[in-house]
Order: sequence, then C-alpha cells, then structure tokens
Amino acid sequence: MAEVQLHVNGTIRGDIDFQPGAVEFNSVEQGTPREITVTVTHHSKPDWKINDIRSINEHLEVEMGEPTRKNGNVNYPLTVRLKGDAPPGLLQDQLNLVTNDSTANVALMVQGNVVPPLTVSPATLFLGVLKPGQTVTKQLVVRSKKPFRIQEVECTNGEALQVNVKDEAKTLHLIPVTFTAGQTPEDVNEVLKIHTDLPFGGVVICPCKATIKAADTVAGTAAATTVLKPAE
Repeated sequence: MAEVQLHVNGTIRGDIDFQPGAVEFNSVEQGTPREITVTVTHHSKPDWKINDIRSINEHLEVEMGEPTRKNGNVNYPLTVRLKGDAPPGLLQDQLNLVTNDSTANVALMVQGNVVPPLTVSPATLFLGVLKPGQTVTKQLVVRSKKPFRIQEVECTNGEALQVNVKDEAKTLHLIPVTFTAGQTPEDVNEVLKIHTDLPFGGVVICPCKATIKAADTVAGTAAATTVLKPAE
C-alpha cells in the first residue's frame, strides 16, 4: 500500500478570538430574518483595527460597532444578519475580516439551515405499476406552521393527472391526486407544482412517478383507489 504525505499550512491565531466562536443561526424559517452579535477580541495589539468585512453571500450583512480598547485588548461588536430573502437549504459560509495586520487573514464561520415554510409529503408521489387505462388516487399532504390557501396546482400532464383542492385557509391540506394510465406501456414522470398564498417559499414541487405495463405483465389486480393518510 502506498503512503502519501500530506502537508497542511496554516496559522493558529491565539491572540484573536470570537465570542461565540461562530455565527450559528441553527434552524431558521425561510422569510424570517435573524441576527446574532459576536464580539471579536484582539489580545496583544492595542492599535488593531478592522478595516472591512467581506463575504460572497449576498444574503448576509454585517454591522460593525465602535471598538473598545482596554488593558491592551481591542473588542469589536459585530452584528451578523441573515436576510429574509435567503433561499432554503444549508448555510455554510464565512466572513473575512480585513484588518491592519497583514500577517494573517481572519475568518468568522457562519452556519445555519434555512427551512422552507411549506412541505409536501410524500416528497415524491409513487403511483404504482398500472395496467393501461387503470385509474389510481393517492393523497398528498401539504403543511405549514401558518394557515395558507392553495391558489393553483400546475400539472405537466393535465389529462393524466387530476387534483382536487379546496379554497380554505388551514395549516394542513389533503390533496387527492388521481392518475389515469395511458394505453402505451411506459415509465411516467410528471410534476405537480403547488402554488399557495404564503409570501415566502409559497411554492412546492412534487414529482409523480408511475409505470404502465401491459395487462398480462402486471401481477394481480391493484385496488382502483389507494388513500394515504397523514401521520399523526
């Protein structure tokens, strides 16, 4: 077995620390701004100064307060804000502090998870293995913490897929989805796009999949209607 020697170069800065050690937004609902204040301290350079703070993430902004200098220490309060327009997903970024000390760069880690306010279950709707012309109905569960209305459901194939929605505001909607198999054996991949009146993250997409096989190749006879109930 071959051995490879890996060299890692870096600078450990014992004279600079952050309190807390990183910006941890944890779980943030999409559309909700969040801010955290971090104190940056330099312990051995009384004239230390932060000239600029840079990030490639347009959904982050930083407000730097006036520094305090005491007993050889320099303290900067930094208020880091996650904007309300941040997209859903994991946030793993850093803020780069440009200072008057050219010996090393200073980076502050930023982490979090922007959670969409709207979820659909199941994430992918499997309609089953069907005979040509067979019809099956399954149910989607669409949830949010706040009451919402379903305004429209787009179907990539409006002839094969039919949905039934009610015009009412509530936190959980059950959407029956009815699929009618065509006459040609094939793998079916369609998409439902559900539009709601939520101001942020108000659209959710659900792929729908099915397989149509010739009648003599489908084992047994499936029930015409299958209903999935939401979890308690």
